[in-house]
Amino acid sequence: MPPVIEKPLPDFRRRAGNSERYSQELTSEIYTQQRKQSWFSDYAIDRGLDTVTRVKSASLSDNPAAVTQQLRKGWGFIIAPKAQDYVESRKQVFTFLEDQDVLVSVAGYFGSTKRPFDSDEFSGFSLFDEYAPLIFVNGKEAHSAQIFTMLHEVGRLVLGESAVSDDAVNTEASNRSERFS
Repeated sequence: MPPVIEKPLPDFRRRAGNSERYSQELTSEIYTQQRKQSWFSDYAIDRGLDTVTRVKSASLSDNPAAVTQQLRKGWGFIIAPKAQDYVESRKQVFTFLEDQDVLVSVAGYFGSTKRPFDSDEFSGFSLFDEYAPLIFVNGKEAHSAQIFTMLHEVGRLVLGESAVSDDAVNTEASNRSERFS
């Protein structure tokens, strides 16, 4: 029997049929993104860069709506007009987050292979670091779901957390941080 590999990140996925383990592709991608984040964090520290503002700036005892308003005001985030399409909106959210020093990766395929990420398995994940917060988005999801995932994972980073999630909405989620973000 092959050894059981521990999940490298907390699992907040709620879709039916999620496995006790992450797929090889998801596990490998998490490790790849962790290496990328580690390199950039070391680079930022070596260069004397400041920590990224607003990550780990909230706690579960804070009001999520108030935290959202503080983020919008502090980051100068403006909601795009409704007439804008999802492709353009996704680009704007991606660019906006990178302008806030959040590393964002979007990929639909594992490494350089033609094996797509399974959108039934995950929507994205966040990796917390004060110098290199990172969000990874499954590019096989619809553009609207990718936007939701990016913003949802910002909520995790604001709490100072790392985790894998999906875009299934569950207002009865038992985890407080999942409801918060």
